[in-house]
Amino acid sequence: TIAGAYIFGREDWFRHGEFSSVFFHLVGSLKSLTGKKATHISLLLFILFMLSSTAFDGMRETFAWANMRIFFGGYMPQILFERMALILSPFLFFVFYEVAIVAMKFIVRTRESIRALSLEFAYSLIPIAFVYHFAHYFTLILTTGQLFISGISDPFGFGWNVFGTKDFTPTIAFIRADVVWYIEVAAIVVGHIIAVYAAHHVALRVFHDRRKAIISQIPMLALMVFYTMAGLWILSQPFTTGL
Repeated sequence: TIAGAYIFGREDWFRHGEFSSVFFHLVGSLKSLTGKKATHISLLLFILFMLSSTAFDGMRETFAWANMRIFFGGYMPQILFERMALILSPFLFFVFYEVAIVAMKFIVRTRESIRALSLEFAYSLIPIAFVYHFAHYFTLILTTGQLFISGISDPFGFGWNVFGTKDFTPTIAFIRADVVWYIEVAAIVVGHIIAVYAAHHVALRVFHDRRKAIISQIPMLALMVFYTMAGLWILSQPFTTGL
């Protein structure tokens, strides 16, 4: 990070190069999605990676994924398979996205290029990416997040007990597993509704015609329903790790 900021300049590096900064910048754009568009295909791929990485991480914890790994034999082939799947996942999501964009261009018969349309609608996927992250890490926050309570009393591991919470043991007893699942499902559904709403506003801005805007959203709606069903399917699968 220090080297990147020195070579490219602090502002450019943290806006375009440092992963966490780019991620939080995109999450921060949730407040004004309809007036923004991606400036480069690399940013679109990053948004799609926000989607695909959480989908991949959730998928690899299921028994369905464990059964798939069996076909690759030993430990190293399985690891190689997982690494390649992670790397290729945003490009797979990109293919689905581009199919929807091409269908949109064909339906509306617009002069806008496929590249231009891809960049225009990229930000409408951010609500989906955000709720994917929320749903995926929700249980982690509830469980591992409780280590903050003990850690705050002994932040450096010196054996301190500043606030008397050093021996606190994390527990999940305060919330039922079905409640967690319903919260995650509700988040995914609400996020996708917001994404559809944002995409419709982008369509109104791009096509300047209410009828074209509505029919242009048929492919995008199909894509977002697909993303929704994929997320809900992952949540419905038996997991190899407990809550």
